[in-house]
Amino acid sequence: MVVTTAGDSLPGLEGMLPRPPYAVRRQPLLETLPPPDAGALPRALAAGGWAAIACTSPRAAAVLGPLLADGLTLPPVWAVGPGTARALAAAGPRLHVAPARDDATSAAEGLAAAMLGAGVPGPVLFVAGDPHRPELTARLADAGVATETVIVYRSVPVADVELVAALARADLVVIGSPALVTVLAAQGDDARQVVYVALGPTTAEACRTAGLPLGAVAEPSSAQGVADAVRRAARDLSLDP
Repeated sequence: MVVTTAGDSLPGLEGMLPRPPYAVRRQPLLETLPPPDAGALPRALAAGGWAAIACTSPRAAAVLGPLLADGLTLPPVWAVGPGTARALAAAGPRLHVAPARDDATSAAEGLAAAMLGAGVPGPVLFVAGDPHRPELTARLADAGVATETVIVYRSVPVADVELVAALARADLVVIGSPALVTVLAAQGDDARQVVYVALGPTTAEACRTAGLPLGAVAEPSSAQGVADAVRRAARDLSLDP
């Protein structure tokens, strides 16, 4: 099994899937690069005037979090998931975490629904990576809430030879990014000879759309959620004794 997310993600997963029968290998297939303008976020926070700040990515939250402790007067900060929330703990009582949802709604859509339900007006500062999913800003825009997106990191795929090598050595591939789904699907038949475990419904839907074999969906997108999803997929493939 190859885990393609960042090396510090899903802590403890290997202990939940002991070897044998599982062999878990970490091989991130997206590299993280600095944003085009590293000063954009500090300038936006210093300018103020935001009704709220929204963050849907633990990696983006890791950039935003330290800036929240700089004595700025903050609006409410809205986050999805425990990983994103932990990185934003400096917001203190201003931090709001969208509740988990039982339907197939993406995390970003769930956050937008929670913000609208709480009556959050605009403008909203959305702190994100590039690429990122458009659901949050689209849902807020449909409700008449203005947003401004600040990019705090970029994700780019590793070389094709590394992608092919990762696929060649795997039965199951854990994937957590719709952007990576697109990259892998471009590898053609090499990408369709393994089975994927998706972190959440958005990535799962991207797999289905791209025609990548989907074995299971991890919900929640935690180490335990992934371990449970891997066991389900392995049983279905007769890989798990």
